[in-house]
Amino acid sequence: MKSSPFQVLGTNEREESLFFMLDSLLRSRIETGEETIDDEDVNIYLAGLLHSFLDQSFYKTYGDTITPYDSQIYDLAEVSGDPIVQFRVYKGNADFALMAAGVFEKNCEPDCETQRGKLFYEIASTCHARICRKKTGVATVLAKLSERFETYRKILSYMRGEYLRLLRRFTKGEMFHLEREVHAGALTGFVPDGRNHFLDAYSNWMKTGSQADRDRVNGLGEALCRADPEFEFAGI
Repeated sequence: MKSSPFQVLGTNEREESLFFMLDSLLRSRIETGEETIDDEDVNIYLAGLLHSFLDQSFYKTYGDTITPYDSQIYDLAEVSGDPIVQFRVYKGNADFALMAAGVFEKNCEPDCETQRGKLFYEIASTCHARICRKKTGVATVLAKLSERFETYRKILSYMRGEYLRLLRRFTKGEMFHLEREVHAGALTGFVPDGRNHFLDAYSNWMKTGSQADRDRVNGLGEALCRADPEFEFAGI
């Protein structure tokens, strides 16, 4: 097996989630006819990206850079003149565009996000190679994401429908409960329904910036905080 710059390591819960995402991704590749032998690095990257949206670490890392306006992305990235800042801004927005087009497709214009994602991944790949003064494993992965964006969008869209099935349970207090799915024998993963609705709402607010969508994000966040002791959200 080839080594990868993206490793599946961490706590037991994180490892379970990552392996569930990776297994589901590989199955989705096969079932969509998009199985390849040269994408192990991208598979691991995408599993980590999906998990980062699930546990909100993506927003903690890139939340201050994500914007639906290309002019703001340019300002954030280029004004500083720092290639590390440029890499972070373009990579974060490229990742968000891929998730928006593949997973949150009901709340965006997938074709528009595809164009943005392809461009931002290409720039991020170039930035990383420039920072390291050579072509790196990270730069290679980001270049693949740019070149095959439509393919990964297709796989993620299929994966959401087939493997990230989300069962919704409402109580009087809008409590959301975690559901656990047993997959491929000993392999176990879970996808919290409440967190999915929260991420959908957050994605929509990032696109519209409306007060109504902001209120929905805050409302769902409060309900999740009551339902899930591990969920942390301070409001927006």
